[in-house]
Amino acid sequence: MAKLQFFKGALTGRLGEFVGSKWKGINYLRMHAIPANPRTEDQVSVRLVFASISAFASALYAGGLLEAIPPAKRMTERNTVFKANKKMFTDKVFTAAALQVSKPNYGLSPTGCSAAWNQSTKTFTFTASTSPVADYVDDIKDVNFMLYDLNKKEAVAYATVENFSGAISAQAVIPTFNTAGGSVPNDCRLYCFISTVDEHGHKFISSTVSGTVN
Repeated sequence: MAKLQFFKGALTGRLGEFVGSKWKGINYLRMHAIPANPRTEDQVSVRLVFASISAFASALYAGGLLEAIPPAKRMTERNTVFKANKKMFTDKVFTAAALQVSKPNYGLSPTGCSAAWNQSTKTFTFTASTSPVADYVDDIKDVNFMLYDLNKKEAVAYATVENFSGAISAQAVIPTFNTAGGSVPNDCRLYCFISTVDEHGHKFISSTVSGTVN
């Protein structure tokens, strides 16, 4: 690497075949080069996992559900979604049924998650249930639903039920669902998680469960 002695100051960005940059306070020039992109099988697999989880996190954001996720230390809520699914990066395989919105830290989880589509009324009925357990935190518990189109990589519908106990259900009207240019039930998967806040304002979340559309 050559050091410039004939002028003071710094060059940033590209100039012809050169690129100016700085490293540890030292200004330097290097030749412009396009990084190699061999697109190995592993690289492609990891990129597909990243793109799929990123789209899932964007869908949570669009529905306001990221606000329910407790951020990890020095980490945004969006990045907690990536951290919760880090095993997929290790395995290099995206598994829709195993998606988590956050690392579980709440002693209550929904079960029996399902979505039933009514073609005549153009509505979905989301259902889930939970067994009584010892109180983990004594405050509001919300169950959050997101119906997600895996092919289009976007949410079709959202629903939230507040202050639930036992069996729960929610309904969402989707006028454009199952029509020309819209989603179809077989492309979608329902994701459900419980969120709560204790008296100190700390957020807690259950593990995410998912189900197919009936």
